[in-house]
Amino acid sequence: MSRKQHLTSSPGICHGKVCIKGTRITVASILDELAGGRSVAAILANWPSLTNEDVLAAAEYGAEIAKYRGTPFPSARE
Repeated sequence: MSRKQHLTSSPGICHGKVCIKGTRITVASILDELAGGRSVAAILANWPSLTNEDVLAAAEYGAEIAKYRGTPFPSARE
């Protein structure tokens, strides 16, 4: 199920970064919170305008980017 309808990007908002529709909350901010170990409940408490579907849309977008636009990841030896 695609949650892309929760996301938007506009050059005039957050320098064109992908955001949750109707907010200036970037997908990157949500992914940073998740990567830092914050729970979805904690994220929703921090940003009351978000919904669970918004957070899942951000995660889905992040997974899609990693899958299709993967960038080289430095190895531990570098």
